[in-house]
Amino acid sequence: QVPVVATAGHSLGEYAALVAAGRLDAEDGMRLVMAHGAALHDTPHGAMLAAGLPADEAERLVQGTELGVAAINGPKATVLAGAPAAVEALRSQLGEQGVPAVRLDVAHAFHTAAMGAARGALERALAQTRFTDGAPWFSAWSARADSAPAHALAQALTAPVRYHDTALALLQ
Repeated sequence: QVPVVATAGHSLGEYAALVAAGRLDAEDGMRLVMAHGAALHDTPHGAMLAAGLPADEAERLVQGTELGVAAINGPKATVLAGAPAAVEALRSQLGEQGVPAVRLDVAHAFHTAAMGAARGALERALAQTRFTDGAPWFSAWSARADSAPAHALAQALTAPVRYHDTALALLQ
């Protein structure tokens, strides 16, 4: 068996990464994933769009709109999210400009301000969870080794996944 040197995860994968790092036991990890899912019942319906855009261009596109950047997965791989009609309008606009854009099969605008209503319930579940020392865990919210997983997981609910930066930090 290869020892775990460090871990990182994308979105819900962060919980699995914490378990793999020995920072969270599997039972608590499953309880948190279930709490995360249950908390989504309080959030509005939403949509997500994977686009072949650099992060800075995606951030300019959503500025002043009801959309948000949900994930930065690579130099030209950004996910935007928001109300379904706004996401569809953006998909159409990007298509006319020749920018690859694919609507994701999801029901919520994950990792945006639209998830704010779920935060309280998730924070209560996180407050009841014991995190331990273990291998370094790189938060996809902060893109660095994080010693406060509960805070990072709560922040990640409404902030973009910075997985490209996280993967680069993990490799360092």
